[in-house]
Amino acid sequence: DQSDAIISVTMNAAGYLAVVTEETGYKGLVTVYNEEFDPVYRWHSGTNYVLRACVSPDCQSMAALTLEESGGAVHVFSLSSEEEYAVFSAPGVLLFDCAFLGNDRLCGVHDGGLVFFTAAGVDGGSWSFGGQFLNGYSFDGDGFVTAVLSQYQTGSVGSVVTVGYGGSVTGQMTPQDAVQSVSVRDKQVLIRYGEYTAVYSQSLEETDRVPGGQGAKDAVLFDRNKGFLLYSGYCESVTF
Repeated sequence: DQSDAIISVTMNAAGYLAVVTEETGYKGLVTVYNEEFDPVYRWHSGTNYVLRACVSPDCQSMAALTLEESGGAVHVFSLSSEEEYAVFSAPGVLLFDCAFLGNDRLCGVHDGGLVFFTAAGVDGGSWSFGGQFLNGYSFDGDGFVTAVLSQYQTGSVGSVVTVGYGGSVTGQMTPQDAVQSVSVRDKQVLIRYGEYTAVYSQSLEETDRVPGGQGAKDAVLFDRNKGFLLYSGYCESVTF
């Protein structure tokens, strides 16, 4: 059914899903599922298209990113109420993703940088990409965002940066090799290069590396000392 087409899906660390779908008669539907895949919350958007949604780490709130005439906006709801709790608007900025950096702190991303705000809709500052192009990013750090930037729209990576709430840079590095993918968990950043995979702290100081991995499609940091290299049809465990 076209009305059930999935727009986006996100999952928090507790296993709660926020699924955005098309819905006849509305601009979008957000359904929150608990860790047992039971629907526990629904929100219909009647006026603005919904791009993304996410659930807070404590599974008490949901945030929905919408496209509005003035720009992007993030609507925050308590899962115990049908009433909107708060809204954060970013006039003139096209936000294409957002996530919780804590139970009461969120971050939105657009082509030019990051914006930070509270679950109550209060502006928390911003951080600019400084004219660089965004090649990749992750919200999975413990209270920080990891951004992979390039000086050119197509080309080698210029820098990898970790940014805390409010726009404070906590780590920055210029890789000597081309970055293939980034995976983040807690305070660690895993970067896959062409011929090896390296682990970094939040301040982007290298703590370990594992050679090999040529031909891998992706790399995932699973635990503090364990990750997986993903190939076509199988995966390989790596330890650090």
